[in-house]
Amino acid sequence: MQSRVEGAGVVQFQVRKDHPLLMHVGRIRAPAAGRLAADVVVQNVDAAEFRDDTLDHARAAVERLSTCVAALDGYSESRADDPTLEAALTGARDAFRAAMDDDLNVSGALGAVFELVRDVNRRVDARSISSTDARRAAAALRDFDTVLGVIELPEALPEGAAALLEQRAAARAAREWAASDQLRDQLAALGVTVEDTRDGQRWRVSVRAADG
Repeated sequence: MQSRVEGAGVVQFQVRKDHPLLMHVGRIRAPAAGRLAADVVVQNVDAAEFRDDTLDHARAAVERLSTCVAALDGYSESRADDPTLEAALTGARDAFRAAMDDDLNVSGALGAVFELVRDVNRRVDARSISSTDARRAAAALRDFDTVLGVIELPEALPEGAAALLEQRAAARAAREWAASDQLRDQLAALGVTVEDTRDGQRWRVSVRAADG
């Protein structure tokens, strides 16, 4: 089956039956947001019409999932493991499988993934999970992504940005807030957005200065 996505080229959908997490896998060849948008409509290809905001919603969903994984990767908390986390991960896996087994119900599968994302984000905000828990949750989300293929890998930093990030981390450790803000501005000029969290600064490459 084939469908065309505005601005994303031809989307090809293929069904596999050998995946360890699912017996049915939808693979979309397109950029992450276009792939996720196509996932939702590909079940009814003949009627697949993308509204103007479809890719915007998909782009936001991809960012939410990628941001959650990044937060889990950087999370650090010395505490006992949360005994309720495993049930949440298992429930999400079961719901994901059930949806995909239901005639490739991708919308339902995505619902299971983002319900887990909301749950995990609440636990991270409350600092109620351990570092080990965070790694397990990140691994579960990456496992789902072997099916969805939408988590965005961090882009390579522009030249000079790594040194600025190190300088900014040192400035914040020394409580030199003015220097920290100045370095944030320099990073932004290079197209690097920095977010300060309890686990340290987190960065992502947004629009490079050269791209205008």
